[in-house]
Amino acid sequence: MVLVVIDCQPRYLPFGATLEALADEVKTAKAAGMPIIFLEYHTAEPTYEHIMDLVIGYDKFEVRRKGTFGGGKEVIGICKSKGWDLSHARLVGACTYCCVSETSEQLLAALPETTQDVVVRAVYDTYVGGPFPRHENIRWV
Repeated sequence: MVLVVIDCQPRYLPFGATLEALADEVKTAKAAGMPIIFLEYHTAEPTYEHIMDLVIGYDKFEVRRKGTFGGGKEVIGICKSKGWDLSHARLVGACTYCCVSETSEQLLAALPETTQDVVVRAVYDTYVGGPFPRHENIRWV
């Protein structure tokens, strides 16, 4: 399983319960030895420093800037280059109905057999955009 943290940047994700839940997900993934991928939208500041502090000294994480809303291609590329198993992805972060949704959609298109867990308490949006992909392998947990 891979934890995918999407756009955990101050411009998109305010302090509060969602950010705390996201931090818990990072801590849990690290404790379990899971790979963690941080995707950052290219026009915004980096991932919150206190979130990145959680992975200091951990060797199973990558940070990647992305030029589009979705980061599925980046996730797949990182997992292939690192030899990380992408049969199960856990998605958290900001812009649920845009960036999280498009990342999920890209993963689904390229790897339809991959199970995706979208962690409800650890995703955030200020508005409702388009529909989230619906598929038997995408679960809201």
